[in-house]
Amino acid sequence: MPLRDPALDHAVVNVRDQMDRAVQIYRRLGFHMTERGYHTLGSINHLAMLEHDYIELIGFEPNTANVRTDILGYPCGLNALVFGMSDANSVYAELQNSDVPVEPPIAFSRPVLVDGSNQDARFQTVRLTKDAVAGGRVYFCQHLTPELVWRPEWQRHANGAVALTRAVLVSADPPRAVGIFKRMFGDPVVSTDRNGAIVSCKRFRIEIVPPDGLAGSLGRNVPEADGRSDYMAAMAVRTQSLEKAEAALSAGGNKHTRFPDGRDVVPASETMNVTIEFVLS
Repeated sequence: MPLRDPALDHAVVNVRDQMDRAVQIYRRLGFHMTERGYHTLGSINHLAMLEHDYIELIGFEPNTANVRTDILGYPCGLNALVFGMSDANSVYAELQNSDVPVEPPIAFSRPVLVDGSNQDARFQTVRLTKDAVAGGRVYFCQHLTPELVWRPEWQRHANGAVALTRAVLVSADPPRAVGIFKRMFGDPVVSTDRNGAIVSCKRFRIEIVPPDGLAGSLGRNVPEADGRSDYMAAMAVRTQSLEKAEAALSAGGNKHTRFPDGRDVVPASETMNVTIEFVLS
């Protein structure tokens, strides 16, 4: 049986061994970034916490000997979409029953400094196998200690960011690419037309477009494809105010363009190879 009411938990931007540069870039974009986290899996991260979801910068320390292959195997840019779950074992079973290629649940943690004391933020994830999703990764995350992740002091951003509203995936064959989402979430959440496909999730949508359809939506702000026919290209962030977003972007010296439909778009060249749109809805 497909999983019902899928809700995005977070979007992952792969920065590889450029974390120092990446976190400064996102701070200049007006995001409040959490302090560096060190996973027991060996990766490092910084987060931009929003109301119900967040942006994660993921990478590894330079000269690290054993790097996670799911990070090393991709160039910089939007690398993964992660959905929330309340029970890892049941989600694993449901995905198997839906013929979704999936790996068994894994548990890990990272220390978090909260109110002057170190505590362990703990997680379980269920990951789709490599190449199950064209051009990126999809997995599910169960937060065992959500109170150590969603903290009010980390959710206030100069750019007014409050939520992620969409991601744009590029595929040479959108009907094929959307197939895995149908198996995971069921036919009702998926719609297709001659321009691509849309997966409608709770408070969030995934748009899958052919390569020649990306520039029509984003102009010259698109990321480098790096020879890929399938990749994750863009994400939209809902802001409290476009004026607030523009002020923060200008203060940080970021290139950005107000589109006629109201989007404020930051080119991928400014953001570790993912186009970011600031929108009101």
